[in-house]
Amino acid sequence: SASARQSPARSHNSFRAKNFSVMPPNVPTIVVAGTSSGVGKTTVAVGLMHALHAQGCRVQPFKVGPDFLDGMQHAAACGRPSINLDGWMLGRNGCLAAFHAAVAASDADIAIVEGCMGLHDGREGATDDGSTAQVAKWLRAPVLLVVDAWNLARSAAAMVHGYQSFDPEVMLAATVFNRVAGAAHGTWIAQAMGSHPGTAAVRVLGCLPPDKRIELPERLLGLLPPAAAVAAAAAASATGNSATGKAAGDGAAGDGDGAADAAGATGGARLAGVVPLF
Repeated sequence: SASARQSPARSHNSFRAKNFSVMPPNVPTIVVAGTSSGVGKTTVAVGLMHALHAQGCRVQPFKVGPDFLDGMQHAAACGRPSINLDGWMLGRNGCLAAFHAAVAASDADIAIVEGCMGLHDGREGATDDGSTAQVAKWLRAPVLLVVDAWNLARSAAAMVHGYQSFDPEVMLAATVFNRVAGAAHGTWIAQAMGSHPGTAAVRVLGCLPPDKRIELPERLLGLLPPAAAVAAAAAASATGNSATGKAAGDGAAGDGDGAADAAGATGGARLAGVVPLF
């Protein structure tokens, strides 16, 4: 009928007319942020995506900023294209429209947004323009902060307190401490987090030990794409030049979805339990 033929256009126009600036996410949403680049937020984000995808959840991935390499890891982990949310280029309405459109198109059960650089890093120093914090506030989504704790103990809690108090509008809900050396180290960090009222309410979601098997290989401008990472790991494994390459190659060899899938299978399964690893 004529009305049936017109309905998609009406639906499309209705979607475009929505005021996304006042619409909160209509699915559970997590923003995975870091204290800086290189702390393991891609490993944690990809692990969560893969673990939830493996449990049958429809996961819609996102990446703050224009980076496309991390998005390739997301797609390998959960089978859906990752969508960029760049506050500086798209603005608030553009980011929220892109978010809602992607969630609707994938009929997602959950959205996982990986941040860029440190939580508050963006276009300039005076404002949060272009930062992960800005996008998290627009989405009204809780933040999972990844902290590299290799050379920290009680000071890790002081660092989290700074991130928790710097911008009260950011909902810092939980932390994952990466590269924790052992059970005692994890206990000290948990004790420190619980010892101060500024951090006691921030949940310690877990502690990840150093594990070469779930490291994602990098190059100058960012992570290797999944296919290139698998090829590099296989070459290193074949020649015996690197123990890291052997571990990564062994992890990738049993699954054809690439390095991100291998990282997700290892790291994500651990994170999925939402318990400390030690």
